[in-house]
Amino acid sequence: MNANAQPQTKPRSWPALYQAISDFYRSGGEPAGLENLQSQAEQLAQAILAQAEQSPYSLLAQLQLSAEQAPFATLVAMRQACLLLVLSYQQQWPEKLRIQLLSTALLGLLAVAEPLNRLSAEQRSNSKLLHLAARYSLARYNQQLPAYSRHWLQQCHPKAANLPYWQQNPFSSALALSYQLASRLCLSANAGLLLKLQSLFWRQLDPYSQHHLSTLASTGPTLWRCGQRLQSAGQCYLVLDQQDDCWLLLPLQSDRLQGPVQAVTELVEPEHQLQSRFSDWGWLEQIDKACAAELIPQLWPEQSTASPLNYADIEALCALPQPELLQQLEQNPTDTQLLLEAASQANRSKQAIGQLKHALLLLGSSQLPWLLAQSQCLQFAQQQQQPFNLWLLQLRRMLHLALRKTETNLPAAQTELLSWLLCLPLWQQGALRYLPGLTPAGCQHLQQLCRRQIWQSNEFLKRLQWLCHHYQLPPALQKALLYFRLPDSAHAQPATVRLYSQQLHQAYTQCDQLMLQPAPPTQLTEQADAALLALCYYPLPSMM
Repeated sequence: MNANAQPQTKPRSWPALYQAISDFYRSGGEPAGLENLQSQAEQLAQAILAQAEQSPYSLLAQLQLSAEQAPFATLVAMRQACLLLVLSYQQQWPEKLRIQLLSTALLGLLAVAEPLNRLSAEQRSNSKLLHLAARYSLARYNQQLPAYSRHWLQQCHPKAANLPYWQQNPFSSALALSYQLASRLCLSANAGLLLKLQSLFWRQLDPYSQHHLSTLASTGPTLWRCGQRLQSAGQCYLVLDQQDDCWLLLPLQSDRLQGPVQAVTELVEPEHQLQSRFSDWGWLEQIDKACAAELIPQLWPEQSTASPLNYADIEALCALPQPELLQQLEQNPTDTQLLLEAASQANRSKQAIGQLKHALLLLGSSQLPWLLAQSQCLQFAQQQQQPFNLWLLQLRRMLHLALRKTETNLPAAQTELLSWLLCLPLWQQGALRYLPGLTPAGCQHLQQLCRRQIWQSNEFLKRLQWLCHHYQLPPALQKALLYFRLPDSAHAQPATVRLYSQQLHQAYTQCDQLMLQPAPPTQLTEQADAALLALCYYPLPSMM
């Protein structure tokens, strides 16, 4: 293949992929190839994705098996791609987003790939080229990079950590974390992925990185076992999977695979040999055959559906005698945490409440259904797997504070439940998954989409009405939902309906001006409540 030309055919095997990535990095710096950088990176991303979908277990094996004679940067790129795909499958990101992330990861190494390949192992570990790869690629190829890659790589820079956590880009965090893990795996041949994950858990990471790290860990032992070689009772094996005490193994003899997949439940404590190097691609072919023959269980979760919102279940739970109620609540960590936090805030001594029984006595039975409804909404929102979950949570907090400032005369727990119900339909917007991120341009798309939903969408309004009716909010408040967009249109309604419509309009408007516009007017920031401004941090700085 001509190094300066766009490839005409996609690589259709792992050896071809390794070779294509190596060729991409060798030709990337040549002037004639600059025009095709984006298309070549996207084509490679599509090929990686196709190979991964054909055999997810051989994808994970790339984290353990090291292809002999593969350049260092190619190994880093392949392992980063594997980790990004694990995140994307577990969090159910759309295919278009997967391709954009993979191509951005490939481009992020482009400026330093060949220089890194020429360094010794000791020189690489201390090199700025390795630790600031995205910054070098941005500086050299800024004009050739697609807009989404520029924005994501800009926020991979350490300065992006100074942004409020809800403004940080979830996809930049995924790129930065996967690159950090991939480069460490390639630098340390004697330490596996599990040790790398464990070491990162002890660090102070931003919330998005913590979420991504937990997502990787939730994949289970398959992530850090698949592709390992082990020896037990004199027999060598290639590990495909480990679930509890059951191991799925391919027997080895003289580094050659022997026989079909074996499920072993009684395995003498094995001696692991990490970072196996290989030149026989037959290992991966055997893994592919095991997948094709359905000898290995499905790796990625099915498309998940959120638990139903059911207020009747909450009412039935609250009617239980206290011993049974306590037992049921303790089985749900989200319920327990929310109740303990609510009790701690309500405690006059301002001391943290650590026992659920004490929390229930302090809160009383009247607030319990509304608090459990908040927990139900929180869990429903988390199950939507929205990449911009933290941004939406910040919007919900701001709306709650705005509602409190309007003095709705609702009990405190019911006011907070109302803030959840007024935002919950935004979590159900599939279009949010396709936005490129919290960038100067991407944030405007996010803001515009939310504004259209709140002020124009009939479907959004229908969902609000259903939610407020389902959770038995006051009838006057339910009716006010018909008028909050134009509160003057409620002039013929009872006074309580008019008041609620005005309060809802005021709360939504404050959130609109403080979070859903590129920057709030100076007059507003001078007049707005300090507590509301504390939740808002504008204008959005661009990381250049």
